[in-house]
Amino acid sequence: MKILFVNDYKEYGSTEKLIHYLRKNLWEMEKIWTELYTMPFDSRQFKKILDTWKPDIVHFHLCLLPGILPYVIVKDRKIPMVITLHNYWMVCRATHHFLFREKRVCPHYDWSYCSNCPNYGRGNIPPPEKIFDFFSDVLLVGCSEHISEVYRKFGYENVVTVHNGIPPLEGKIEDRGFVFSLVSTKPWKGPQYIRRLKEEAEYDVKYNMSSSPYDPGYLSDRQVEELYRTCSVVVMPSIWEEPGSVMPLEAARCRKPTVAFDVGGLPEYSVSVTVPVGSYEALKEAVDSLMSDRKKRRILGREAYKKYISSFTDVHMTEKYIKIYEGLI
Repeated sequence: MKILFVNDYKEYGSTEKLIHYLRKNLWEMEKIWTELYTMPFDSRQFKKILDTWKPDIVHFHLCLLPGILPYVIVKDRKIPMVITLHNYWMVCRATHHFLFREKRVCPHYDWSYCSNCPNYGRGNIPPPEKIFDFFSDVLLVGCSEHISEVYRKFGYENVVTVHNGIPPLEGKIEDRGFVFSLVSTKPWKGPQYIRRLKEEAEYDVKYNMSSSPYDPGYLSDRQVEELYRTCSVVVMPSIWEEPGSVMPLEAARCRKPTVAFDVGGLPEYSVSVTVPVGSYEALKEAVDSLMSDRKKRRILGREAYKKYISSFTDVHMTEKYIKIYEGLI
């Protein structure tokens, strides 16, 4: 079996980590050949890869920049494809299905309201109602039951769920009495909450808001891993309808509790404490409570680790995808 992965991000973020783990395990577990195609998208080059390498399956992850052209090219060649849903681009042109000004999930599950939405995006993505027929028979994979259910509410029926998974971490774990957050500078990722927490908290708050080595303050993967190993509590302040994440898993494998807003698919992951979305006071209160009680955070950290090791390792994720691939051929 040969699988071509397609992803349009260049920076090494969560999605790229998941693709790396999946490709590595597919070879080690089943000797499945894989290749990775990333942007910039060139239709002639993409067609050449499909026609010469002849993959049995094309697995799309984040592929928004070129619009639906890559999908059309694959479908024209009658190659089975899988699309892992990391956001809501096929049902919401703003890609988020979240009302940022109101700090709440969009209540509508049909497209008649979209044109009045202030978040309604433009760019290369066609209106969702116009691409529904094209994608309605394609297998979609949600990274949480939450995002899978959102797509089902919009009429997509061929949707299954495979949660993200990451490999276990070996080595020493410590509790040095500080809070850690790995957060983007994008406002819907909640950096404002972490900045305020750092200003007001009596304990130390460390964070990384840089995703590129060229950004000031960038921390390498090794540095981030060390912070996970030695922190006391992890905070995930994202306020949009986060489909899923690896951040609670990275905390859980280090036996650290995660505090997050109760939004999207996050409660399905190894999040220890959830608070109402957008409430800084509730977020700080939850973090304060854990930072003042070492025994409590140790217990929650162990519970998070048990949940992670039983359901959210990279092997769990890979085994589920193997079954999906086998069902397509």
